[in-house]
Amino acid sequence: MHPIELIRTEGAVQFAFLVADEGYTGPESTERGIVYRRADLAVEVEFFDYCGRDLCVGTNLVAYDAEAERPRRSIHLENAYVAHGLGPPQDVPGSAQILRAAGKSLVLQAQALRRLIAFLKQRDPGRTQAPGRAQAPAPARPVSWFQS
Repeated sequence: MHPIELIRTEGAVQFAFLVADEGYTGPESTERGIVYRRADLAVEVEFFDYCGRDLCVGTNLVAYDAEAERPRRSIHLENAYVAHGLGPPQDVPGSAQILRAAGKSLVLQAQALRRLIAFLKQRDPGRTQAPGRAQAPAPARPVSWFQS
């Protein structure tokens, strides 16, 4: 199995909470993996390339400008996780020597994203409503991902 197929299958399972609990749509297949979207945010789970002999998979958090349909800012999940003091970079591994380990990286990245979202909701509960969803909570406004 190619790493992109792994992301499309295993990543879709691990990140399904974004649709079920956080008001995102998706996953949509992309050239390098999958993406989940809201009006103002996207979560991209991708195969980046081979890092030497290792496979590199990662999760990007992308903020969109409401008027322009282009990204305003993005950050790797690992960087946001560490910047908010949630743990070391090793909690969000992105490289693996074998495909099975890359699958485990996806599990750990999804866990790290859940933890980041929970942290942001606790820190700023007044700004966690997903657009168009009366009951379901959503992650804090995108700026919260980029500023501690």
